[in-house]
Amino acid sequence: MHIKMLKIKKKIKSKGKLKKFFATNKLFTALIFIFIAGIILAHLILRNSEKTFFSKASEILTCHMKLRATGSSLYLFIESICTNLIFIVAIFLMGLSAWGIVLVPPVIFLKGYCSGLFQNCIYSSYGTKGIFFLVLIVLPGFLISILATSLLAKESIKISNIFSNMILNIPNWQSDEKYVRSYLLKTSCVLILIVLSAILDVIFNSLFYRFFSF
Repeated sequence: MHIKMLKIKKKIKSKGKLKKFFATNKLFTALIFIFIAGIILAHLILRNSEKTFFSKASEILTCHMKLRATGSSLYLFIESICTNLIFIVAIFLMGLSAWGIVLVPPVIFLKGYCSGLFQNCIYSSYGTKGIFFLVLIVLPGFLISILATSLLAKESIKISNIFSNMILNIPNWQSDEKYVRSYLLKTSCVLILIVLSAILDVIFNSLFYRFFSF
């Protein structure tokens, strides 16, 4: 009975910590939900799409799978980096403008939508085998890249808000220079996470792809 009570207390504490995290990181949490909304929309569109659209998507997916199987580790690493950099560069540049507050969330939604299309195509085309492929090969690097992208998006919105305040209030530039330096530093950290994501992609692909045939 005492052990059960301790387990219940631990569960309550963990839930409390989770609620505290979401409460103190509302912007980050909102961006994650926007990303998930993109995945859900992709699933709904793919489920209700015409057969021609799905067949074309499957053809592109098959080509991608063949490249994963025959391509070198360097090719896979560069492909993973470039796929993420498209969104990273866009979010970074938007943060350096007053419009980033408005433009960054749709970019996160678009990333979720693209990710959702890819994941649902794999699941719809290959079934259970596709799920194992996603969990064993795609998911490790994917989670790191999503974390990195969302963190940069949060900082991009914050710095964009500073620029918009500068336009409206015309403060002294030197007072906001430290925020720009911090933004550049955090962007560097995000790029390190993106490289880590690509490395994980290569490692898990080399470890587990041999067990799949598409």
